[in-house]
Amino acid sequence: MAKSNNLPDLTLKEKGCSKCKELLPISNFHLDRWSPNGYQYICKRCRSELNYLIDENLKEKICRICNELLPINKFSRSKIIKDGYDNRCNRCRYITGDVVRKKRDRELYHKKVRINLNKRRNKPQSIASELLKSIKFRSKLKGVPYDLDQDWLIPKLEKKVCEVTGLSLAFSGTTDIAPTHGGSQRIKTAWSPSIDRIISERGYLKENCRVVLSIYNTFKNYWNDETVKIWANGFLGNKVSVDFSDPKVELHSIKTKVSGLWNKSRQTIKKKGLSSNITKDWIRNELEKGECAVTKIPNDMRKGLRKPRYVFPFTPSIDRIDSSGGYTTDNTRIVCFIHNWGRQDTPDKDLIYFAKSLIK
Repeated sequence: MAKSNNLPDLTLKEKGCSKCKELLPISNFHLDRWSPNGYQYICKRCRSELNYLIDENLKEKICRICNELLPINKFSRSKIIKDGYDNRCNRCRYITGDVVRKKRDRELYHKKVRINLNKRRNKPQSIASELLKSIKFRSKLKGVPYDLDQDWLIPKLEKKVCEVTGLSLAFSGTTDIAPTHGGSQRIKTAWSPSIDRIISERGYLKENCRVVLSIYNTFKNYWNDETVKIWANGFLGNKVSVDFSDPKVELHSIKTKVSGLWNKSRQTIKKKGLSSNITKDWIRNELEKGECAVTKIPNDMRKGLRKPRYVFPFTPSIDRIDSSGGYTTDNTRIVCFIHNWGRQDTPDKDLIYFAKSLIK
């Protein structure tokens, strides 16, 4: 395919016209950046004559888009059509041309954005700037101290290793290896780098922060490393021993928990316009099984806190297996909250590799 930036060949003195077959001085040809030598194939005289090759007897023509028989003055002139007129009427030519142009421009724009984004996200300096900007804003919002800088973060990113799991970090927002993890634009994957506060109550300080997988940070939330390991063991089918007894914390009854889960699901259904066929009886039957449908860890029926908000990691939660689907019995299950919160829209099968990295 010819390149679109060909310059005229200045050494060329003559050129043959593909129309009249005459060998003419190069000055008789218009420039053409698509041509290998930078000049058009047809000489200026033949090009001018082509403008007059029209069917003078043609009064009407059928548009190939709208299939209407229209007067010939409804069609634009064309040098490449046999009768000298475009096969599309002026109205259809405008509509189709405009639609195609907008679609092409939109596709090119998104392609350019993806390319530039991936280039930036493959550079530790760019990733560091992006992460620090977000963290600085969050620290101001939460009113917690902040002392992170690029000198601290860039060396950690250059290692490309999660400081907890030992798995490799994925800088690019589009990869066939890393599973999706939240966000409709898929800029962030499960293996994207994220800054985690070791002790959530403390600020974004160098001695309290580390670079981890995005999915690990989501799973850990405001809990701790041990909690995530308990989830991983349960998820992988290992026996887990937990003790949820706490005389200082009030417990939910089955009735109150059913009511809470039901009301929460109704809110989400209304907000997102989802389908649903689950009932309170269905929720009650699932809760009475007494354990998470995925990890088999016993349900923690302790009541969480409102201010400051705190949800116990193994409290029951309604999870949609396919996050794009509704609250239907074939797409819904009762799981521990940490599983529902941590996986986001990442399928269970993509969590196995991650969970295994936590059990060493």
